[in-house]
Amino acid sequence: MPARRTHDSRARHRYRRRSGRTNADAQVLDASGEPVPGLYACGNDANSITASEYPGAGCQVGAGLTFGYLAARHAAHR
Repeated sequence: MPARRTHDSRARHRYRRRSGRTNADAQVLDASGEPVPGLYACGNDANSITASEYPGAGCQVGAGLTFGYLAARHAAHR
């Protein structure tokens, strides 16, 4: 039986996208670098630590939890 390829290394490029820039409080930044009032992003919607790549399932869970917490904390203290 011939060997079967179980993972297509090219698949990660299918998930390429440009995400919004965010600051340390997970606020989305406008074109001039200023926070958009009341708009936050985390996980796959934020500018990823993996740039525009999506290496695999679950890669944004930690960032999503962390920046989700930071966004909620910032919004609660506004």
